[in-house]
Amino acid sequence: MRIQKVSQAWYGMIMSGGLVLLLAILMLCPIVPDGASATEDTPTTFASSMEPSISLALTARTEINIVPVPKGEFNASTASLKVAVNNATSQEVEGYKIYLKTETSNNSLTGATLTDRSIQSITANTTKASFPNNTWGYSLNRVGTATADTATYSPVPTTSTIIDDSTLLTGDYDLIFATKVDTATAPDQYSTALVVSAIAEPKVVAGLLTITNMQEMTSAICAGSSEGDTKQLVDTRDGNKYYVAKMKDGNCWM
Repeated sequence: MRIQKVSQAWYGMIMSGGLVLLLAILMLCPIVPDGASATEDTPTTFASSMEPSISLALTARTEINIVPVPKGEFNASTASLKVAVNNATSQEVEGYKIYLKTETSNNSLTGATLTDRSIQSITANTTKASFPNNTWGYSLNRVGTATADTATYSPVPTTSTIIDDSTLLTGDYDLIFATKVDTATAPDQYSTALVVSAIAEPKVVAGLLTITNMQEMTSAICAGSSEGDTKQLVDTRDGNKYYVAKMKDGNCWM
């Protein structure tokens, strides 16, 4: 965020300022087909012909130019964010999660020249109408569902935080960053770096060991079972119990 040398008259006083907020956004899009922990890689796209993978496309940097006024001036900038789970069907993956955090443990925007000056993150969800002076925040919305003027803004997290939990396989988003500053904020360029990541969520398949009654047994339950799984199931028609096992041939036998 840079305060340019722009002068304007205000009740006989000279006010100086043009503020530029700079956000460098890093991307992580790890493949997590089995629920394992993601690795800290930063390629834009992963592709696999064998397992579901996820791709993430995101505006690498966003900038806000703003000229402060005594009562506070609000402005925002939008980054385009696209997520897609590739080589997958709804039978393999039940959706994805998007995470956001600051690159460091500090969620303030720090001045480039005046390094002791900063713009703090908002501390509670807010809208444009009640946005506090000399703060900033973010809002993630599906494209077309909100604008910078109508969005609800959230505090910027310093630890990896889920900002969307989707049951779909694709998503187009507006990632909006907003700030409101008054003339108490010194002219400078204020910036920080954020990390956005996305993880595909594999569908949990129920197996033989998770059911109780014979009538729950299906081909999908058998396919989700491991070789050697054995369970005594109740036939609800007569109340009798029968052993069912997953055999080496891949079939389940009673």
